[in-house]
Amino acid sequence: FVADRHEAWREALCVIEERTVANDNPVAWNGRRLQLPESRLRPHFVKAVVRLHEYPDGTVSVFLGPHR
Repeated sequence: FVADRHEAWREALCVIEERTVANDNPVAWNGRRLQLPESRLRPHFVKAVVRLHEYPDGTVSVFLGPHR
């Protein structure tokens, strides 16, 4: 066995879904609308296709390409 220092198991066990960001930067997930804040990558994410990663502990991350 080898120690998993980078917690790669979280990515292996997460549920990944694609979503399109609506006007005003919200993304729909699990009956909720998650508001995406401004980023240094882009001033807004309207109409961008993002990936939602839902982890086993219930947390969610939003990815645009390799960026979280």
